[in-house]
Amino acid sequence: MKRWLIVVSTVALLLPANAFARGDFDPTKEFEQHEWIPIHLGPLNLSITKAVAYLMLGSLLT
Repeated sequence: MKRWLIVVSTVALLLPANAFARGDFDPTKEFEQHEWIPIHLGPLNLSITKAVAYLMLGSLLT
């Protein structure tokens, strides 16, 4: 039982190192606003983005 605990602990400590080794993750891309439904009226950009969709959903639920 003790040997099993040591093996599981070692594997659990080694796995996050592999997960953090990937260098292509950039959290700033989560805050970029991409148009889901483009609505352009002259110079105005009234497009529906993820933030607008969440605001609409929140207002519908409350």
